[in-house]
Amino acid sequence: MSDSERQPDPQLADMMALIVHDLRNPLATISANLSFAREVQEFTDQDVIESLDDVELALGELAKGLEQLGWVGRWLGGGVALTPTPGDIRAVLTKAVEATDGVTLSLPDAPVNASLAGAPLTRLVQLLVQESLRHGTKVSLSLSSDGVLEVVDDGVAVGAELRPVVFTMAGQQALKSRADGRYAKVVGLLAVRALADTLGATLEATGVDGAAKTVIRLKVG
Repeated sequence: MSDSERQPDPQLADMMALIVHDLRNPLATISANLSFAREVQEFTDQDVIESLDDVELALGELAKGLEQLGWVGRWLGGGVALTPTPGDIRAVLTKAVEATDGVTLSLPDAPVNASLAGAPLTRLVQLLVQESLRHGTKVSLSLSSDGVLEVVDDGVAVGAELRPVVFTMAGQQALKSRADGRYAKVVGLLAVRALADTLGATLEATGVDGAAKTVIRLKVG
């Protein structure tokens, strides 16, 4: 889906918002009952413990997927995926990766201010880092003084012919069927696009195997 093809569709956005809202309720019920069971019962069987751990991980993935669908739905409706706020991009990046192992961060000494930053930038970076760690073992982030952010990992780079469509609706199915597609679950890379558009940023998938790279050009000043 190119910029020219993405026409706002409020009805689709409303339908997706309802689906996300309605699915969050049973998700919350399952999660609450799982926590309750663990509080009132001390499980000792290792198979049961591992089974409950798997359920908890699956619930986390489902919650993440619903959040991404919510962003994409608002974006498809012509709105913003998340409300941006002004700030120093360096501070946003530092906070975004502070609890993630295997990530190195290189930042300019001086502030890099943007009128569009905050939550959308935090979640965009977290999504890209999570996907990088799924495809590689270590990630580096570097920010230039003019707002160019590079996310590099040691995994397989996106195939050259897939790069023009990697952040589009049309590209999601193609990514899923290719080892070098770096497919992200629940249209994760389309969610990245929705967040980037909210920030007025551009995206580019590039790099080589062993140094796969995503370049985000942010608006600064």
